[in-house]
Amino acid sequence: MSAVILLVVGLVLMSLGYFIYSKFIAEKIYRLDPDYRTPAHEFEDGVDFVPTNKFVLWGHHFTSVAGAAPIVGPAIAVIWGWAPAFMWVVCRTIFFAGVHDMGVKIEEAEAYISMADDGVLKMRIYAMLKDAGPNLDAMGEPMIAYGNDHLDIRAVKIYADGALGSRGAAMLQPYSDDVENFGLPFVTIDELFASVDKANGMGFQVGVHAIGDRGNRIV
Repeated sequence: MSAVILLVVGLVLMSLGYFIYSKFIAEKIYRLDPDYRTPAHEFEDGVDFVPTNKFVLWGHHFTSVAGAAPIVGPAIAVIWGWAPAFMWVVCRTIFFAGVHDMGVKIEEAEAYISMADDGVLKMRIYAMLKDAGPNLDAMGEPMIAYGNDHLDIRAVKIYADGALGSRGAAMLQPYSDDVENFGLPFVTIDELFASVDKANGMGFQVGVHAIGDRGNRIV
């Protein structure tokens, strides 16, 4: 089959998913209010709560949902052929998505729990606590399939370094446009092992943010 035909079919299906399926989810399931003030606007402080341009936000959401497609898709094509791979890339992007909130503070975790208790949490959320310190201590134990299977808080996100865009990712060589800057490692190997052991001992999974090559060497 021509690749052009697959491209056209894929674009048509994704368009239908956007204009019909997502509209149904927004209006009938989540009942979104276009006038609702999000926490980014309600608590704007320039640090933790910052309004984001809607097109940038859409790009983040799309890449989060579709990101696994080019990774898993080729493997599926090699093993089972192009048809399952095509279905994976297109159907997964349309139908299989959830909210992952990586690095929440205990106050944010408690807000999710409160929403689940009140029956107003309408989407599934997989949240990871920020670091293996006070937030983990306050949480105490993992929360799995809470609130009618809408909330999971069963993991911890540990930061090995910063972000690449802010030149905080820990690098082995200095940045080409900032020759005295090697980035910012947040933990030592010993500290990382101690955090992982603590989280695992409490029954939590562990995810590590490591962007730079030096940060990955630590991990």
